[in-house]
Amino acid sequence: MRLRIATMAGAILLALTRPAAALDSNTGLFVAGMTLIYVTAAYCDEFELIENGIARAADRNGIDQSIVRATANALLAQMDRPYDPKYLIPEITVLVRDTIGALKRTLAKNKSGNCMDYGDNGVEAGMLRRKSVRK
Repeated sequence: MRLRIATMAGAILLALTRPAAALDSNTGLFVAGMTLIYVTAAYCDEFELIENGIARAADRNGIDQSIVRATANALLAQMDRPYDPKYLIPEITVLVRDTIGALKRTLAKNKSGNCMDYGDNGVEAGMLRRKSVRK
């Protein structure tokens, strides 16, 4: 994960220390960063996920795929989408929930600016790309 994504995720973790305390710092940073990437793709119209971008980021950072699955299923659960409860890890689910809340509040204050900042960092990290503009 690139330094800027890790820095933003770290700032989120500092604000959400209780649920993050149960996870090691590398895992907590990754979960918060992955949540940031998914929220950016969902709320910011100009960005979309790169297929396997998050899995590659996990591999680069020593994150087990079970953490990626747990985070993905926690995100799905928070969005009221179908998910597999056998993959949920309570500490990750709580961190994802709290991170989504913090990001929604941040985006509500300055959606355009924050979308650009989060999205550009996601592009740099290889997890997001700008959507093509078709005319």
